[in-house]
Amino acid sequence: MATIELSEELLQSSFQRNINHIEKSSLLSSKYLYHYTKTFSSLKSILENGFRPSVGDGEIQAYQFETYELKTLLDVFGFEREAPEVLQIPICCFCDIPPKLARVHRKNYGYYCIGLKKEWGVSKGLSPIIYMPLDTKLHSILKLIFSISRREQSSNDYNNMPVMNLFSEIEKLRILIKLYKNQDTNYKYYDEREWRYIPPQLHSVDYTVPENYLKFELNDIYQIYVRTKKEKHELLGMLTKRYGTFKSGKIKVKNIPKKFNKPSNTIETV
Repeated sequence: MATIELSEELLQSSFQRNINHIEKSSLLSSKYLYHYTKTFSSLKSILENGFRPSVGDGEIQAYQFETYELKTLLDVFGFEREAPEVLQIPICCFCDIPPKLARVHRKNYGYYCIGLKKEWGVSKGLSPIIYMPLDTKLHSILKLIFSISRREQSSNDYNNMPVMNLFSEIEKLRILIKLYKNQDTNYKYYDEREWRYIPPQLHSVDYTVPENYLKFELNDIYQIYVRTKKEKHELLGMLTKRYGTFKSGKIKVKNIPKKFNKPSNTIETV
């Protein structure tokens, strides 16, 4: 049987296709992807340079939480527990929550927002993440997969290209998994409807350099949300200068309710 080797170049190019992704918005999900940010300067930077993949405050790898059965065995036999890993991979986060339902999301992640066509996200390799409830079949399966992967990485021949590619793809899979809810606050991450962008090359590229940001074009932009008319006029001038023309109706002014003036500290931001 012939062995097929997947090079990094092939894996990268496979996420840059022109994909005819068609869907309609529903009551629970939008056909657009939204990125929220806390400051006007951050929004302007995104419009000028694209999205910078960044490492967040730290997110424990969800699959590492022990299942009930494993926890019982560890306690009975007195085995030491592994220290949990923290997510330290640059990513970009989006959601497909319809804006009229995103009040809590804006409170947590910021009132400035850019919405882009979902087909743009799919063509760039964005994917909805997997929300994993603890002590479920999914939890057991994922914990087994990643335990075997760690063991095999320590014993395999790293000159074996197919095996290296497999480990690389499993590493990316880990980044697409998140807990169903925060175990301390009971905040439900599942309600965030998160989509993530994972850079094609995780470790060999400097993602602080603008040319390596996640890019989009004028036609990819659906809507932009700012807080004041002054900010709208400033953005309109900036975008018109850059693109030659820009529809003012794409920039919406969204006032902040007084009761939401204080930022939420109930969740981890990534």
